[in-house]
Amino acid sequence: MKENERMKDVSNLEKHQEESWNRLKRDISSSAHTIHEIDAGRARGYSRALFVSSILNKVSTFANHGEVEIVRRAVDFISEYNARVRKPVITPRNKFFQLPELAERMRERLKAVQSRENKEVPFEGGTLVWNYGEDRLQILFDRIPEDNRRKELKSSGFRWSPRNKAWQRQLTSNALSAAKRVLNLQNI
Repeated sequence: MKENERMKDVSNLEKHQEESWNRLKRDISSSAHTIHEIDAGRARGYSRALFVSSILNKVSTFANHGEVEIVRRAVDFISEYNARVRKPVITPRNKFFQLPELAERMRERLKAVQSRENKEVPFEGGTLVWNYGEDRLQILFDRIPEDNRRKELKSSGFRWSPRNKAWQRQLTSNALSAAKRVLNLQNI
């Protein structure tokens, strides 16, 4: 049964990656076409730099999440597009073409962080959890918190996760500061 579940997870991951790539490819293609139109003088009043920046930022997001395959596909797509047009959409010396190396480094860093063992700190009424595998700081309460506490959690960036049965947000130093403030914890 476990092998079946693992195969299903792999299939879902591949499907998700393919959907993500197709969305990104549509965005890149649209922006590249607009840049080409700007270069040809057919699209006036647009900022070429903003479209280039848009492509760079979208692909950088995938690089920062260690999505090496998607980043490589994006760089290959732009390289192929550049080969078909007179003026390159993104010049070869742009940091865009270094994103695959960044994605590799981020993947390694994320693997190292995710392999860390979770840290738990009990407090009166619950437990604070550093969930490295999920990249989340989680607050587990012994019972449902009062309405005003829930509002305070929400205003501090925490969201309820039914799947994890925890109040959580991305694991950052700001998340820890917010948790200390909300839970009135000083010595963590």
